[in-house]
Amino acid sequence: MFKIVSNPIFTHAVTVMMPVDGGHAEETLLVTYNYLDTAEVEQFDLKSTDGTSSFLSTLIRKIDGLTDATGQPVACTLELREKLLRMANVRLALLRHYFGAVTKVSEGN
Repeated sequence: MFKIVSNPIFTHAVTVMMPVDGGHAEETLLVTYNYLDTAEVEQFDLKSTDGTSSFLSTLIRKIDGLTDATGQPVACTLELREKLLRMANVRLALLRHYFGAVTKVSEGN
C-alpha cells in the first residue's frame, strides 16, 4: 500500500567529502529532510546561489551527527546550520543525496 502522509520527512546519513592534506576524508551528517513535491522544488532557482540557499533552508529540517575537534557531540544551532549550508562541499552532498533519495537513482546514472 502507498501511504499518504501530509508533510513527509525522512532521515538519511549523508556522506560529505572534507578536504584534508593530500586528499579527502569522508565524514557523515545525519540529515532530516522535508520531502518537497515538484511544484515546491520548481519555486527555487537552483542555478543561483541565493535560490539554492533558499531551497536548502526549506529542504533541511535538522542536521545531527556533529562533533567538535575533540569528538564531543555538538548541537546544531541555527547559526551552525546556516554555516554548514554555506559550505560548498556540504551543499553539494545535501543536494545530491536528496535528489538521489527521492528518485532512487544511483550516482553515475
